[in-house]
Amino acid sequence: MIISSERHCKASSDHHNRRPMRERPTLERMNIPIAALLKSPSVRDAVHSICRTQCVNDRFLAGAAVTFRQLSLLSSDTRIPGETLKLIFEFLAEEDRKHPVFLEERYPYLKQSSWSLNMSEISYMKVSAERQGEYLFSIRAIQKEVDPVSEQPYLMLFPEYSGERSGCSNGEGERKEESIKVSFDDEYHMQEFMKNIILNGRAELFRRPALQK
Repeated sequence: MIISSERHCKASSDHHNRRPMRERPTLERMNIPIAALLKSPSVRDAVHSICRTQCVNDRFLAGAAVTFRQLSLLSSDTRIPGETLKLIFEFLAEEDRKHPVFLEERYPYLKQSSWSLNMSEISYMKVSAERQGEYLFSIRAIQKEVDPVSEQPYLMLFPEYSGERSGCSNGEGERKEESIKVSFDDEYHMQEFMKNIILNGRAELFRRPALQK
């Protein structure tokens, strides 16, 4: 038997300035894995041209699993000099302005009205819930639903410690599943919230949730 101990919390965003539903959060090309990014002939040719002009060997990029942003955050031995990366970032930013990539195109599950995923399926990082930079708890799973009355989306955050058995010492106790409900005005704000989780491993909450063990 699953006992759900649900707590409510608002996401950290301006809920008074609602954006039209037709708007969708974008994903900067510097946050797309390099190998996937270079599948575009125009991007591949431009990046290769920049590296060749700077006398930089870029052959390893074709199989790089990291993003250009991650590459820039690595140690100084990145095989791509800072000045070359700067030129690549300028090119990618211009491409973003001309031909934006929408977040839901890279992560199709965001388009669905409901889904449930473990964090390993969402982000390569360990994800934590935070409030103004203060660590609250680590998240092990997220579930998305839409309120049938308001038609507004919400997320259920499941802390890593939830789901522990309590009560009987013989192992037959009830399993208590604790969750935090995060409500949003619309899909735009929900996707922005998820973008921070995917790229930065952080779920920023507006106020500290009341958690019960």
